[in-house]
Amino acid sequence: MAPGGKEGKRPQVRRERKGSVVGLFSGIGGLERGFELEGFETIATAEIDGACLSVLSRRMPGVPNLGDITLLDSLPKSDVVVAGFPCQPYSQAGRRDGLERGGTPLRHLLRLIEHSRPSIVVLENVAFILHLYGGEAITRLTNRLAKSGYSWALRVVDSRAFGLPQRRQRLIVVASREFDASRTLLGHVPGIAAQIDGVSAKGFYWTEGSSGIGWADNAVPPLKGGSTLGIPCSPAIWDVRRGTIVTPDVRDAERLQGFPVNWTLVPGQNRAQERARWRLIGNAVSVPVARWVASRIARPSSEPPERTAIIHSDDAWPRAAFGWSRRRYEASPEPMILHHDPILDFLRYDVALLSHAATRGFRRRYEQSSLRKDEKFLRTLRAHEQRMRTETA
Repeated sequence: MAPGGKEGKRPQVRRERKGSVVGLFSGIGGLERGFELEGFETIATAEIDGACLSVLSRRMPGVPNLGDITLLDSLPKSDVVVAGFPCQPYSQAGRRDGLERGGTPLRHLLRLIEHSRPSIVVLENVAFILHLYGGEAITRLTNRLAKSGYSWALRVVDSRAFGLPQRRQRLIVVASREFDASRTLLGHVPGIAAQIDGVSAKGFYWTEGSSGIGWADNAVPPLKGGSTLGIPCSPAIWDVRRGTIVTPDVRDAERLQGFPVNWTLVPGQNRAQERARWRLIGNAVSVPVARWVASRIARPSSEPPERTAIIHSDDAWPRAAFGWSRRRYEASPEPMILHHDPILDFLRYDVALLSHAATRGFRRRYEQSSLRKDEKFLRTLRAHEQRMRTETA
């Protein structure tokens, strides 16, 4: 049954109201912090990772943690449930196990939503989930939400549209039992596009190089919690003008996700725990994105989005869509303006030169790969490798 009436009737507009939030798969609290900055109150989180719990207890003192959601029968009563559920089964770099095998956390999440029936649900995951098994995962997700009486909207958003020089595209899903969810995500993101003359730097993954490197002009590729080398680490930045290869400070990584500096710093951390901060940051939700979603929930658009096409069961999923009951529509939202400073202007803390061993390893993988080579980049790599070998000799 569609929210607010009989099957097939479009949901109603929602008046401005804020309220309480329960966070699931909370990580270091990116979604929760974004909502709190917009005036919502977090009344509970759910997280089992020890390092994340150390951050949450320090940054959100007094907020109870529900622990493992697979052991919960219900959720505390709240206005909004937010969840950046684990992305590894759905990411292009992950196992691509999808909803059935790797998607156990999502199944438990949906079970709790169906049992507790919060008014609003906000989900975040990698954009690749739209294509997983031909879109089967997102089809099942939206069908379950609609069956439970929710209208829903989804949209791929990029953190660069919120002033962060990080090419981070994520899928946001908003579902509501009380108002038309399409009026939240499918409007315009305000902002003034920065004038960037040329490419002064290119971000890339120094831990990759065999099948891809994640090029990002005047930005870094998505910060992530792991790498093919099995360690959490920073991306690298090719300073095109100076001809050097550098890595950002972890405090700037926090800023690249919209967190305050040292959000993940816990007193008494050893060196391994300091390095693990990259994993925590890479797995987080960008705070400005979460705040924008919260603002749109509090103040939805007065006009519904334009319907460009009906989405049939065998259609590929678009990057923006909405629906309720058995109805699914492709949307054509106004474009998000990408407005950010070039990465080297954004960085506040001293960068580090990429080490000789790291440069050599990446250069070898890159040269041996079938990737199309950038000869200027290769010359820079070789010169940087030689320089670092001399300095460490």
